[in-house]
Amino acid sequence: MVIGVALTAASTAPSAAAIDTSGAAIRRAITHVQGADSPQCRYREPQGQLYGVQTVSMTAQRKRALIRAGATSRHIAIAMLENEKMDTSYPLYDNKSGDAANFGVFKQNWGVIRSTSPRYRGLKATDYARGRELNSNVSLDVTVLKQSIQRYGLTRWMAAHRCGATGLTNPNLRAVKQYMGAVDILTEKIAASDRQFGPNDYRNLKRSNKRFWINVPAV
Repeated sequence: MVIGVALTAASTAPSAAAIDTSGAAIRRAITHVQGADSPQCRYREPQGQLYGVQTVSMTAQRKRALIRAGATSRHIAIAMLENEKMDTSYPLYDNKSGDAANFGVFKQNWGVIRSTSPRYRGLKATDYARGRELNSNVSLDVTVLKQSIQRYGLTRWMAAHRCGATGLTNPNLRAVKQYMGAVDILTEKIAASDRQFGPNDYRNLKRSNKRFWINVPAV
């Protein structure tokens, strides 16, 4: 999979407390990652270019819709992980079924959704079609994401999002660390742009069709 966020030409040096977002930091975050591995969620080294910039039409509008629904900089970075258009035009259920089926802009899996959101609590893996409503309701999509992160905590949520039940029981997997490192860097890029330009400036990464992507292979 590819992770990305909007990017403008302007940049500023990160503060002392900020996460390093340099090219060298990206390389360290996603290549030769140390840790455990699992047959159910295998770590893969990225091939080819590790990061770059592209323009993706209509993503500025989709970011604004997410922000109006209460999405944070981190939520926007997570959404960019799943598809460059930041929409739900991918195949229904992401060509998966049961707890592995994916929904919404964030492509949360049904297992995480039904175990964390009160709206779906008590449903079974076979009820996964109920998650389709997230594909057309941005506000619900953001709400369910927030509920999931609140229920598990950010680290365990990212582990479950990346590697399902396997990640939830072992958040130290290399594939999880790779994903988390990339999302942290992208989140800081968005936050730094917000600090530099303010929320209403067109150069703010949240308002741009520009996309900075990081090459994180699918598991």
